[in-house]
This record gives sequence, C-alpha cells and structure tokens, in this order.
Amino acid sequence: MLPLRKQPGTAVSGLALQHLYSWRFRASLPPPLHAGSLRDFLLAENRSMTDMPFRGYAFIIGAMKCGTTTLHTLLEQHPAITVSQEKEPNFFKKAGETCAEDYEKIFPELDKTRHVWTLDGSTSYSKTKRWPNPPKRIAELPGEKRIIYLMRDPVARIESHIAHSIARGRWQKNYDVKLLKDASSYAQQIAAYETAGLLNDMMLIDFDELCREPIAMATRVFEFLGLDIPDIVPVPPQNTRRTQQRFMPEEDATRWRKRLNQEMRTLVEKYGFEAEWTRPYLEDAPQPKRPRRKPR
Repeated sequence: MLPLRKQPGTAVSGLALQHLYSWRFRASLPPPLHAGSLRDFLLAENRSMTDMPFRGYAFIIGAMKCGTTTLHTLLEQHPAITVSQEKEPNFFKKAGETCAEDYEKIFPELDKTRHVWTLDGSTSYSKTKRWPNPPKRIAELPGEKRIIYLMRDPVARIESHIAHSIARGRWQKNYDVKLLKDASSYAQQIAAYETAGLLNDMMLIDFDELCREPIAMATRVFEFLGLDIPDIVPVPPQNTRRTQQRFMPEEDATRWRKRLNQEMRTLVEKYGFEAEWTRPYLEDAPQPKRPRRKPR
C-alpha cells in the first residue's frame, strides 16, 4: 500500500508514513497557541514567558537556492529562536566529535531561560554525497532536533545554482556536476536523515508555496516547532538571483529531468511529498519492461 499523500509544507513521521504530519492528522491535535493564549496558559500555571524550557536545535538544511535565506529571515523574528552568527556556519560539515557546548558557542545570544530553539541555516547539510557527516552528528546532539527542508523543481534549482555561481565568479566549464546532482537529489538527502533516526523530526516544504504565502508558511513552521505565533514582519525575497538570463539549454534540462526521474518518484512514493513540479516526472517515468514469453 502506498503511503498517504502529504501536502507540501508538512512534516514527516514514521510507521511507513501512515501518521503523516498532514492537516488530516493534525486535526486531532490541539490548536497552536498564539502569543496571548500562551501567556494566559503560563500565567494559569504560575509561570512566565521566560520559564519556557530550551528544547533543542532547529536546522534549515536546504536545499540550496530554494528560499532558505528568506525562510531563515522570517523565522529569526521569533523571540524564542536564536540564530548563529552566520546564517550558514557549516559546523557539522566535517567529521568530528559532536559537542553541544562547542556548537552552542556559535549562537552568541543564546539564553536558555528565554530561547526554545537555536536555528542553523547551513545548506551544506543537504549535500550528503559530498559531506556525509551532518545527519549523524546532528542526531548525536542532546535534546530535540527539528529539520526543515525546502525543495523546488530540481531542474529550476540547478539553473538557479548555475546563475548564482556565475554571478559570483565561481562557475567553470568543468564545474562539479556531481555537486549539482547531490543538492537536487531530495529523496537521497531525506534517506540520509532517516538513517540517522531523524525522519520523524523533518518538515518538507515546497519552495513555490513559500513564494506564494511566505507568512503562512512561516506560521506553519512555528507550529511545527511548537511555538506561539508572533507578529511577523514581511520581508522581500532574500539572496535572489541577479539575472533572469537562462544558462541551461533545453537539451541539458531534458537530460537532467531523465537523470533525476527516479529520485522524484522516490520522493513521492516513499516519502509522500507531492507538488505541481513532481507530476511531470511521474508522467515521464519509464515503464518497467515486461518479461518476454518464451515461445512454446
């Protein structure tokens, strides 16, 4: 039986995805607390807003060129979230012993009496072919972990990745094609976090949905983190490409679609993530060959 279909922007849970963090499943959960109701609840419990315990570490792992900077800018407005000095500290990219105290040093304003989550926006954490360490090292942190993963049409992502590299003088003819594929292999990245035991702590987001309704999407992430909903100041799209010029010939785009076809099928069929841009990949998927009958 195929897993239940999940709307973009929802989190994934286990048990063969039969209890997905979808609106249907969440209908049985209590509504999220808004700032006023949260204060009322804490006052009723003889507690203050500063009594909220520190819960753990949140990550926007990518994908690169999928709106991570925009979402990071929206989420850091929450008073219960503290961010690292740099949006992408890449702390877990290299192998090493995981020490929470060392990691927390990159959050200069961290105060566990008033912050509930740290927020790390390192997109290298979703390039696990090149840097395989992040899932395992993140899982070794104490406390709770939350993984936020944005995705878009992988061919559009690659096109934006190329434009980004050209604008910054990084592009070369022998540019690492494996890196382009790694960052666009979304199911492969999810599988790495599943292996590390973090699948239940992931939220998958459609980039197009973030573009259409950024405030609504930020609100859903706050709910995923179990936070009250603050007044969010809208922000313009961040770290956008500097030119709309096309750098990928159509024949290259066609080759990329074929190369990533099975990856998109796994994303939909195993991890239950569907978006407008996943449909063409399913329609174009090669049909399995039927075995030939032996002549009698």
